[in-house]
Amino acid sequence: MGVPIEGEAGVGYVMQRGYNLPPVNFDIEEAEAISVGLSMISRTGDKGLEQVAARAARKLSEVTELGKSLFSSSWGVKTPMHADLSDIRNTERTIRPIAMIYYAEAAVIAA
Repeated sequence: MGVPIEGEAGVGYVMQRGYNLPPVNFDIEEAEAISVGLSMISRTGDKGLEQVAARAARKLSEVTELGKSLFSSSWGVKTPMHADLSDIRNTERTIRPIAMIYYAEAAVIAA
């Protein structure tokens, strides 16, 4: 199921950090809303979030019928060329970010 589990004789099994979330079940409308939201992340210009969103969307489509009935497009999106916003989101101590706010045409850093 893609969950990394480590095991050792006499120790037992350990699930890697970040994978110990309880299973979540979505109805088809909830899954559609999540899928559309994930596709809109491409509008943020944040390469790191785009990669994670693509992974999440792939997982969601593997367990639902969405791949056959729902299509979302990021066509027409202007990606910022002057900055990779994943670098800005991960900035340490240069500024002290409080929040990233994503609008359709802009990203705002509250710091």
